[in-house]
Amino acid sequence: MSTLAKTALVVDDEPQVRSLTSRALTDCGFQCDQAGDGEEAIKLAESRQYDAVVTDLRMPRRHGHALCSDLLQLSPPPHILVLTALSDPRLVHDLLSRGV
Repeated sequence: MSTLAKTALVVDDEPQVRSLTSRALTDCGFQCDQAGDGEEAIKLAESRQYDAVVTDLRMPRRHGHALCSDLLQLSPPPHILVLTALSDPRLVHDLLSRGV
């Protein structure tokens, strides 16, 4: 019986954060791809199905909130986790209400 690895997309404009997050997920059995911004991430997510996406919010070219909204429209949508230093209660409430 073969077991397929879970897939994750790590999205952050800071290379060190992307690398550390990917390494931690790989250690937990995920196969990881990386994107440096939301534009790159949505292109990858539209071309490949991911089990999970870990994203920052404040990034160039496409904010993480917009990325989350787009990811939730995919069928099936990935599990989305936000890893950020940005703490805006309105964003937190909106994302939680959407299932992020």
